[in-house]
Amino acid sequence: MQEKLSGKEGACEERTPLGFCDGLDKIFMGFGNEDERGCQPPKYHTSYAPYYPIHKAASMGDIDTVKSFVKRGVFVLEQIDWKYRTALHFACVYGHPEVVAFLVENSCEISPKDIKDATPLIKAAQCRQTECLDILLKYGADPDIIDCRGNTALHYAVYNGDVKTAAKLLEYRASIEAVNEVYTTHL
Repeated sequence: MQEKLSGKEGACEERTPLGFCDGLDKIFMGFGNEDERGCQPPKYHTSYAPYYPIHKAASMGDIDTVKSFVKRGVFVLEQIDWKYRTALHFACVYGHPEVVAFLVENSCEISPKDIKDATPLIKAAQCRQTECLDILLKYGADPDIIDCRGNTALHYAVYNGDVKTAAKLLEYRASIEAVNEVYTTHL
């Protein structure tokens, strides 16, 4: 249910009941723009470019190349780039569940943190990759790990208005009481 709030000079804008989805249109209009409450949209929609060949293969969903690298021992599963991202981060961001499944089945670390403390599960929630998120949860990824802003995967699912991802996280007992750096809960 949405209500209309009066803005400047008689203009009306739609607002969601708790304000979680307000300002989502600004995410794609330019990063760093503050909304009317002074909040900045998350910058996870900016470039997420791979550097190493295994990261490139994971981001493209090239499962055969990823398998080849792993089987030949050319690249370790936990190889990180300068932002501490792994092949699992890239597979989750770009939505390649087959690569995610292969990596976790081959004992890669399931919750490595990047330079902003985001795990692959958080990246999957941010990028609305529910299938990848589901695989990670089935293999034991912790849904309550927080990033550098104090957000969990559930914070991002709610922020994005992604009911399917939020429901999946709740199915795996994600905490609904986690509070981020601006003292916002999911609800």
